[in-house]
Amino acid sequence: MQNVNRPEFLVCPPTYMSLSVPINRQMMDSKKKNDAICTSRAGAQWEDAMRRLSFAGAVIHRREAIPNLQDLTFCADAGLVEGNTVL
Repeated sequence: MQNVNRPEFLVCPPTYMSLSVPINRQMMDSKKKNDAICTSRAGAQWEDAMRRLSFAGAVIHRREAIPNLQDLTFCADAGLVEGNTVL
């Protein structure tokens, strides 16, 4: 049974995050400047965010990262769940 008082998050770690396929202007600009993503720092920041959300009472559902799906880390769509309905 879902507890309406605790927010729930479906998350994926930045394991395969990269600039190999830029999907927005910031990524395109970074790729042109030969910027790189520090995956160890991104991972540490992500873990810290997960700890903070959990400490605040959120329910965290972790999804494993998948190679070649760099966007999986980022929330493309968000929804609010009410019973069996997602808005």
